[in-house]
Amino acid sequence: MNLTRLCGLALCALLLAACAEVQPRLTESSKVVIDQRVATSPLHIYVKPRNAPMRGLTAVYIPFRVTQNLEQPRLIGDQVMGAFRQVWMENELFATQVTLGDAFYHSQADACRLGREKGADLVITGEISHYLDGGSNSDSSVSLRIDIMDTASGEMLWSMAQAGRMERVLTEDYIWFRRTYRMPESAVAAIVRRIAENMALPVREWSDRYGFATTSDQITQGLLGRSAAGGVTESARTVPESRAAGSFSAMEFGPDGKERVVTETDPRKGVNIKVEFDFDKWDIRSDAAAILDELGRSLTSPELKGRRFTLRGHTDNVGTDEYNMRLSLRRANAVKDYLAKRFGIDPKTLTPKGFGESMPVASNDTPEGRQLNRRVEVVREN
Repeated sequence: MNLTRLCGLALCALLLAACAEVQPRLTESSKVVIDQRVATSPLHIYVKPRNAPMRGLTAVYIPFRVTQNLEQPRLIGDQVMGAFRQVWMENELFATQVTLGDAFYHSQADACRLGREKGADLVITGEISHYLDGGSNSDSSVSLRIDIMDTASGEMLWSMAQAGRMERVLTEDYIWFRRTYRMPESAVAAIVRRIAENMALPVREWSDRYGFATTSDQITQGLLGRSAAGGVTESARTVPESRAAGSFSAMEFGPDGKERVVTETDPRKGVNIKVEFDFDKWDIRSDAAAILDELGRSLTSPELKGRRFTLRGHTDNVGTDEYNMRLSLRRANAVKDYLAKRFGIDPKTLTPKGFGESMPVASNDTPEGRQLNRRVEVVREN
């Protein structure tokens, strides 16, 4: 055999084995099979929010509106939104994510109305301006825009657009090998998935900016000291083994049931969740049920069931130290009662404590910072 040809074959195999399927041949050109990739345009962000959310948000998805003249536009809009939602669920962007499959995107006001009727914080929908499904034998391309709206105010929070394309490329012949491209089962699905992954990045950064856990899986992994991917994470949200340096005053219920002030030195950090309360009250609001249900599912999971936890209440700096400690203790105790009644968790495994304003996660100099500091923190004790 020609030595030059053999060396070339070996070199090609080394260079391409990591990213392609190489089929060596001794008597003819070797065949290199590469999975075809999606090419995307730059991501255009037309509208983005000024502030990060203060708690885990719930979202409903409405199928895309198709503006191109196509057969079965509603079916296409529903299928594309379903694929989009699947990617965003995998990324755990929001606390609860459901699809209104029987709805249709008529207008921004109508979409927000549908979201409010379902009790959601956000409505996610959009528009498909170009759709070409070439199957496995021709080019495929999709252009779409995603809109995320605040259902309460009707305000547009996010509006992003991107186009994707996958070309059907024939075999390319080289001196020592022949390169062919393998198309996926559904090129359109691959394009939509890539666009959804690209759009998830800025939304995830926005929704997770302050490290509040929003799903049962995030809470569970955080309490176990792991990231969602299974490794140890460095964020304050998910490292219960790390500690806050210093001494902190807290209020708890003593053995006699009366309130007492104690001091904790270098307390262990826990998982922060955003639970909203009305001013000077500790009743559980209806809009707090979603995140508390995520917490309940986490604490009753096989990994955490039967363990002991401390529920820490935190406030901003409005009011006296004693007032804030007492208020935060009562709020933490309300969370305990909710979990015990709704999920059957043994109350003896849940210890409420009120730290008041002593452990802020943000500056109290702004309304946004004060709202971030009003939270509940869950700490695993064993």
